[in-house]
Amino acid sequence: MAVSIAMKLHRLTKLGNQLVREALQKFEGISDFAIAKNQHRQNFTKFHNGGGVRRDTAETYCNALEIPNWKENWDKIIELMTDAIADWSVYDDRWMGRKKLVGSLIEKISANCRLLLLLGITGIGKTA
Repeated sequence: MAVSIAMKLHRLTKLGNQLVREALQKFEGISDFAIAKNQHRQNFTKFHNGGGVRRDTAETYCNALEIPNWKENWDKIIELMTDAIADWSVYDDRWMGRKKLVGSLIEKISANCRLLLLLGITGIGKTA
């Protein structure tokens, strides 16, 4: 039996994205930043565009960009990405308890989510 360890990924919040854009103004672009700070350009681009990276990578970027007080404001500039359901063949087994999902949806609606679409096959509880 193979054991899969899920890696938690982090991404920028709206405020974090704004702070990164401001910090990047010191450079002529992402490529210039990557060269000057010896960072992986493609991975930083993914992070900059809203993709998830490991926590240590996000910390490295905040440090390299010299974002003021990023450690103290971590929860305001970086958010934990929600886990995706990776194995659709056992989707029914994972759907039994909805507490975590409902909590996640409430969190999104309470934050900066303007539109929430619930999509899925018939009979999985979208209306409920």
